[in-house]
Amino acid sequence: MEEANKLLQEETEKLNAILEPITNAKKQSATFRNKLIAYNRPLQNIIIGTLFQMMNGVLGPAFGCLIIKSLFSMIIYMYDPVMLRSEVNKYILMMFIGAFLAFTFNFFAKWMFGVVGENITLNVRKQLYTAILLKHVGWHDDQDNAAGILSATLASDVQQLNGVSTEGLAVMAEAMFSLVGGIVLAFIFSWKVALVSLTIVPFMVIGSAINAKFNKEKTEVPNKKV
Repeated sequence: MEEANKLLQEETEKLNAILEPITNAKKQSATFRNKLIAYNRPLQNIIIGTLFQMMNGVLGPAFGCLIIKSLFSMIIYMYDPVMLRSEVNKYILMMFIGAFLAFTFNFFAKWMFGVVGENITLNVRKQLYTAILLKHVGWHDDQDNAAGILSATLASDVQQLNGVSTEGLAVMAEAMFSLVGGIVLAFIFSWKVALVSLTIVPFMVIGSAINAKFNKEKTEVPNKKV
């Protein structure tokens, strides 16, 4: 009897270990992302799109630098209209070029990741449709597996995967490059002010984390009630 209980306990532990990525809420998202990586194709689109997003991230701090320089030019050359117009026109031209580059980078990045998203939708639909065709005839007798429900799944539910691609990682890379570029420019112009500004960053991160946790708990409570 003890041996049987021991064997049953071992089998239960093995089963729980296998089902943990499915039953554990924290590991569900990681499992989903890992499975979705195989559908993120073609790889060159992801690399090129990420590079465009990174370059777009650097343009943000550059715009701030140009705006500050143009404002200082207005102050320095306020009594020299000719020089003032020349300096302001120079920075306006630079900002126009930067805006054009930002538009170009965004356009091509969205286009690259759009192709990846469509490939995800197409491949998932193919596999889902193949799995439906291979099901036993009796499986279709269940109300939950009616033709209308399966058609809606193929049409709308799978389409939601379009936005779940590596585009999120590219946006994170863009934000990281924007942050690094801003820090580098800050140290170039005034390292003392940059150090003072960096001391505030931990408090901003802590505040953002608390806010995100509060919003998550706020959204989870109504879902539990439902």
